[in-house]
Parts: sequence; structure tokens; C-alpha cells
Amino acid sequence: MPMETTTTTATESMSKMETVRGTHRFTFHGYSLCKGGGAGRCIRSGTFTVGGYDWCICFYPEGQGGGGGGDREHVSVKLRLVTRCATATAFYELRLLDQDTGRAAAVARASGAPRVFASSNPGTACFGRRAFMERSKLEASPACLRGDSVVIDCAVRVVVHDPVVAAVRRREAPDDVPPSNILRQLVAQVESEGADVTFAVQGETFTAHRLMLAARSPVFKAELYGAMKEKDADHVIAIADVQPAVFKALLHFIYTDDMPPDLGLAASDDDDDDTDRIDMARHLLVAADRYAVERLRVICERVLRRSLGVETVIDTMALAEQHSCGELKEACLEFIDSHSKRIVESDGYKNLKRACPLLVADMWERIVRSRLEYTDTYLKC
Repeated sequence: MPMETTTTTATESMSKMETVRGTHRFTFHGYSLCKGGGAGRCIRSGTFTVGGYDWCICFYPEGQGGGGGGDREHVSVKLRLVTRCATATAFYELRLLDQDTGRAAAVARASGAPRVFASSNPGTACFGRRAFMERSKLEASPACLRGDSVVIDCAVRVVVHDPVVAAVRRREAPDDVPPSNILRQLVAQVESEGADVTFAVQGETFTAHRLMLAARSPVFKAELYGAMKEKDADHVIAIADVQPAVFKALLHFIYTDDMPPDLGLAASDDDDDDTDRIDMARHLLVAADRYAVERLRVICERVLRRSLGVETVIDTMALAEQHSCGELKEACLEFIDSHSKRIVESDGYKNLKRACPLLVADMWERIVRSRLEYTDTYLKC
């Protein structure tokens, strides 16, 4: 008599609503040149992407119009969904900045409940505030209209819903599968007996695996499998100009493709006020550039872009120039352009002016050129 076989099909599904967050800073130069354009004239920011959708900021220097005569006494600001024939649900916050303090002088937000944007419907393609800020108040504020420019920060949180259904076919009732522990095992290998290379970093030693280092860094590959292979086969390799904590974090990233959680440098970390965290990001950027670990370098650049401040931007720009970080340098120039008066009075700027006068001259030349390009663009509108 044949043995009976039972086949069980187990299906599991998961559904989760979550948000994807993004920010954009829009600096509009030449505010005074827009006077007389009338209500409804829109100045648009560049397009930026959050949550898979394209967005832009719409700024109306003489009001949006269409909402009563009182609108003309205010500037208006809206967030617009640009993606064609799309519907998106999102929270938003629009802030017109006091350029001396970096704080909001006017705010429009959807925080209690998200808004449903529909790009094909003029009535719901954009949301914001018509009476965003009184024009008289804006024009009387040197801090809000520094250098005839307006700075608007936008934060968007897009609600996303992506249900996943997975079907598993088994010959018997499915057992619970333990979670993956590959990353934990790889990290443990750093201190295991199987390590075949040792580094000495300012009195501390670190062990690792040549194969892993070579796979992740072309510089390590050249050092460990090139001319230095025989020389250092039975010796400790000395690493100069790198702090032990930085080298340890570099090894952790090479093995896991992620930051050590105790450093607070994860891609989703939003704490921008930690001085130690900023210093670590700078040191790690230098190490990532030295060993050509590109993803680590990009993460460090992102941390430093989000952490720009009056006291830090000059040092960060000098670092970006030294290590050819083009996007980070551009972010520094935009920040300096928006806070120039306070920055030129800082010790960091004075030191940079003495040490790198050519870099300072290039900085101001690019800022002036950018302002002229904005002015020419809006004179043609």
C-alpha cells in the first residue's frame, strides 16, 4: 500500500502604512524685481523627489490671487505635486526662514492629517497657505529678506502602502524560520581566529580578513594582494593618520555595509546637533576617500550636509574641497550665501581666508555668479 503524502501550502501576507521623508531648501534671489507682476505670478523651485513622487515649491511674491482682496497683502506659498496623473497622500511643512537665526518666520503645515494631492485636479494639485506672511512684514525684515533673497524650507512625508504577499509550498506544516544572522556572524569574524591580517592604529590592534577587505576596497586589495603582500605577510601593518575609533567604524562598515549603531550615523538618523557625530562623519569621510569605500563616503557627505551651521560650514567646505566632494561643496556654498553676514564674522572664515585665499575667492565668485543667474532668469519672466 503506498504511503500517503500531505502537501501544505502556507501563505503569509503583510501590509504596513509608513512614511518616506524628504526635505528641500528653495532660495529665491531678486525678490524686489518681482514687484508689479501682480497676484498669481508663481516662482517655482526646482523639482525634487520624495516617496517616488516629484514635487516643487510654488512661491507667489504678490499673493496667489483668487481668494479675496486680502490675499494681495500677503505672499503665498504652496507645495505642488508635479508627477503627471498621480495621486499622493502626504504631510508637509513649509517654513520661511529668518536668515539670521535659521528659525521659521512663517509656517504652513499639514500635520494633524495628511493631504491627498492629485496632480490632474487644479484644486488639489497643491496645498499650502495663501496668506502665508504679510508682504509689509516680510519687506520690513532684513533677516527674512537678506540680500534681496527669500529662503523657504520644505519637509514632506509621503504615506506609502506596499503590501507584500509571499507563498511558501512545503511537504509538511511550516516551521518557524529563524531570522538571518549573517551580519552578526560577519562582525564576529573581525575578532575571530580566522583573521589573517592585523593592523596597528595608534597603539590599538585590529584583526581582519584580507579577502573581505580586498572585496570591499580597491585600495586594500592593492595593498594586501599587491607589492605589500609578501612584505606584510607575517607582520603587523601600521596605519598612520587614522584614529582607532574611526578605523574600527571603517572595518564595521566594510563587513556589514552599515554604521555602528552607537555612532548615530545611520542613514535614517535625524539628530543634526551632535558635535561628536559631526567630527566622526568628517574623519570617516577622509578614511572612506583614502580607501575608496564610495558608499561610506556618500553617507558621510549626507550627514555633513544635514549638519551645516554657521560655526561648521567653513570647515566642512574646506574638507569638501580637499576630497573633491562636489555636492557637499555646493551645499556649503548655498548655506554661506544664505548666512553670509554671520559667517564672515566667524573665526573659521577668518582662518580660511588666511590659509586658503584662493578657495575663499572661488567661493565668493561662485556665489555672485549664482545670484546673477537667478536675477537674469527672473528678469526674463
